[in-house]
Amino acid sequence: MRRLLITLALTIGLIQAASADTFPSRPITIIVPYGPGGGTDLFARVLASSLGSRLGQSIVIDNVPGAGGTIGIQKLNNARSDGYTLIVASGMEYEMQALSNPDAPVRTTDLKAIGNFGTQPMVLVARPGLGVKTVDEFVALAKSKPGKISMAAVGPGTALQITGLMIQQAAAIQLIDVPYKGSGSIVTDILAGNVDVAIMSPPTVHGLVREGKLIPLAVSEAARSPVMPGVPSLSETAAFKNIDTKIGYPLYGPKSLPQPVAELLVKRANEIQADPQFQQALLKLMVAPTKRIAAEDADALNASQLAQFKAALAGKPAAK
Repeated sequence: MRRLLITLALTIGLIQAASADTFPSRPITIIVPYGPGGGTDLFARVLASSLGSRLGQSIVIDNVPGAGGTIGIQKLNNARSDGYTLIVASGMEYEMQALSNPDAPVRTTDLKAIGNFGTQPMVLVARPGLGVKTVDEFVALAKSKPGKISMAAVGPGTALQITGLMIQQAAAIQLIDVPYKGSGSIVTDILAGNVDVAIMSPPTVHGLVREGKLIPLAVSEAARSPVMPGVPSLSETAAFKNIDTKIGYPLYGPKSLPQPVAELLVKRANEIQADPQFQQALLKLMVAPTKRIAAEDADALNASQLAQFKAALAGKPAAK
């Protein structure tokens, strides 16, 4: 039996080495666990073009929306762990569902991080008719009218919605939470004056901010973001100095992805990440490029975000 186990281990090692030598020998599929046209989908298509060129193979995008992204992750888990099926996802899909719905099945995602390519903050915007232009003015108005100011976000259980909850907890203000299924409806209602403020992704509101139709109050990261450099960070206001929430854009493979294949993907990913043209393409999508592609960075980002979201849902302000 011992000899058999040694032989199997050696065989697996040889197979993995051979797969690294020949990988990729055919097209790769990147699963997007959301519908076409959204931020994750647009990022995946930019990544597919650049990474495919470096690998010498075409990369096909497969949109698999549904169940908060978990259907796409399950499809990855059911695929062969050979590097030919990857996924662009937050890596927190199952965890976020479990946080927002106590009855949701809790399970660990079987994903192996390649690395995180960039981050994108959330942005707090107000309708011009509300009469506020800064976070301090917004907080003062909300305190003067408890339970009267409405806040919209896609939710419940999304990073956008929970960031809105964190803002209320940190400033000790009471708003009317208005959940939406999609950002398009939020834009329609805030422009019509039906809601007062909203937590949105930058690409959704960038044009409206530029045209003066929405007032940007702050981004949710700890520092100003290069995707909206003229907008203050929440941390510049004392009450919000511990809020640092953002959306990551990582690439994952299956948990049992062969290490040589993972290392090749990381190497090629870092090559395109250093390309100024790729960086500019990300900035056009309002994604701030990271300095390097590393699995531990993607895992660390998820851990920090989940810790903040768990604390918010437990009714605890951001840790000081």
